[in-house]
Amino acid sequence: MSSLTENLSKEDKKQHEYYECEEQNQLIEFFKFLWEYFEVAEKWKEVQNFCAHHPVGSVFLLVTLGMCSVPVIIFLVFVFSSLVFTFLGFLFVEGTLLAVSTFILGGALLLVGMLALCFSMFLVCSYYFVQIGSGVFKNLGKRLGLSAFNWRGESGKEE
Repeated sequence: MSSLTENLSKEDKKQHEYYECEEQNQLIEFFKFLWEYFEVAEKWKEVQNFCAHHPVGSVFLLVTLGMCSVPVIIFLVFVFSSLVFTFLGFLFVEGTLLAVSTFILGGALLLVGMLALCFSMFLVCSYYFVQIGSGVFKNLGKRLGLSAFNWRGESGKEE
């Protein structure tokens, strides 16, 4: 049994074996259907009779089919391997392009994010420095007796 069925209970093992058997039976039934539909047994007997009555022709046909099938098989292997290597090359090229573009996009987003953060910090710091400066000037004006609109003194007269 496979390692999958080792940890199962007896009932589960029986059910698993039933389904495996059922799948195999369906496959066997399908091949039996094809065997009967295409009348393979009758055609195989005809081929055997032809080979028995014409041995030289049979050898000629066998060698011809064998020699003709070699280039076809080589061509099919070439086509299949070309498709596989083309697909793998496409994956490697696309993977490289995606990696490079991800680094470029990440760098650009990092730069824009840092600039936005620096600009925001500059605006916040400027706001607080203006508030602090305004408070300093107000306190200084109160101590010196100057108003915000009249810097020459409370009386408005020049000295």
